[in-house]
Amino acid sequence: MFSGVLQIFTDFGKWILLMRQAMQRPERWSMYWKETVRQMYDIGIGSLIIVALISIFMGAVAAIQFAYQLSGQLIPIWYIGYIVRDLAILESAPTITCLVLAGKVGSNMAAELGGMRQKNILMPWRSWGSIRRVT
Repeated sequence: MFSGVLQIFTDFGKWILLMRQAMQRPERWSMYWKETVRQMYDIGIGSLIIVALISIFMGAVAAIQFAYQLSGQLIPIWYIGYIVRDLAILESAPTITCLVLAGKVGSNMAAELGGMRQKNILMPWRSWGSIRRVT
């Protein structure tokens, strides 16, 4: 009982020390600024192509599906464009964009960690006890 409570406070103390270290003033601002701009470019501009490609295919599939479902009805064929526009822009575009960006960002982070492991950048952190196991 007592060791469990002690472990909770020990872990919380380690977390507080980690947060203090993370919020300290960096040694070289230029390195952090360049890395921040690079990450923003990779996440934002680098994702435009994949988001546009998925949006085009999503709109095409929706148009084909609505045209198939509404053929033979008294609804004019040009009205399908309005339906697909409302579906794509208002309803599914924010959701699909968030899902695509989350997947791309997660895969980029995993790739960077894998590259760091290949170059043995994580070894000093593991020896210091900051990282227990990175697989």
